[in-house]
Amino acid sequence: MIIVFSDLDGTMLDHSTYSANKSKNAIELLIRKKIPLVFCTSKTFAENEFFRKKLGDSDPFIVENGGAIYIPENYFSFHFPYTRRVKNYFVIDFGPKREVLLEAMDELKSKGIKVKSFADMGVEEIAEDAGLSLEMAKLAKEREFTMPFKLLDENKISELKKFAHTHDLNLTKGGRYFHLMGQFDKGEAVEKLSALYKKEFKKIETIAFGDSQNDFEMLGSVDKGFLVGKIDGKFASNKFSHAEGIGPEGFSKKIMELLS
Repeated sequence: MIIVFSDLDGTMLDHSTYSANKSKNAIELLIRKKIPLVFCTSKTFAENEFFRKKLGDSDPFIVENGGAIYIPENYFSFHFPYTRRVKNYFVIDFGPKREVLLEAMDELKSKGIKVKSFADMGVEEIAEDAGLSLEMAKLAKEREFTMPFKLLDENKISELKKFAHTHDLNLTKGGRYFHLMGQFDKGEAVEKLSALYKKEFKKIETIAFGDSQNDFEMLGSVDKGFLVGKIDGKFASNKFSHAEGIGPEGFSKKIMELLS
C-alpha cells in the first residue's frame, strides 16, 4: 500500500493563489486508486477541514507542522492510543498549547527582538499579508500548537534561534512565515501515522512532497521524499530528490510518474 504525505501551500496549492487546479488530476487519481493522501501542513485544523472537503479527501491529516494528527473515526480497524476526540476524529497531540507560545512571544518582544505574530494581527491584516480571503484568514488565525510570525529585523535570527533553544521550543520557516512551536515536527507525526498504516496494511511504501524548510523532517522520515520547485524555480535544498516543476505542477508530474 502506497501512502502519500503532502504539504499544501506551495506544494499541492499554488503559492500565490492557493489554487489546486494544477494538482487536481493527480489528487483525483490518488482518490480513484484508493491511495491515502495525508495533508501534512502548517495549516490549522479548520483550514485542513476546508481543503479536505474542497479536494474530496477523507484520510487522516497532520496540522500545524506536526502539532497533532487527526484520524477519522472507524478509519483503522484496530484501537490505538489517542489524546482526545474532536467532532468525528481521534486526535494525537504532540505539542504544548497556544498559551505557552503566547508567553514566549511576549518574552521575545521584551528582549528587543521585533516580531509580529498572528496573535498581533487582525483577520484583515492576515488576509492582506498572506493573500487570503477574509474567511480563510479567520481559519488561519485559529492556532492551537504553533505561532506564525514575521521577524522584523533579519539581523536577529541568531538571537531568535538561541531563544527558542533555551526555552525548549522549536523554530522553523515556512513559505511565508517563521513558526514558533514545541519540540515536535512534521517528521515525528508522519512516523507515528506511518506506524498505524503499517499495522493496518502490513507492507507500505511512504512518499512525501514539500517545498520548504519545515518539510525537511517529513521528507526524511519516508521512503521517498520530494521537494517541488519554489515560486522562483529554485529548490529549498539539494539534500532531497526534486520533483521538477513549481509547486503543484511538480507534485502532479511526479505523482503521475510514480503511478504510471
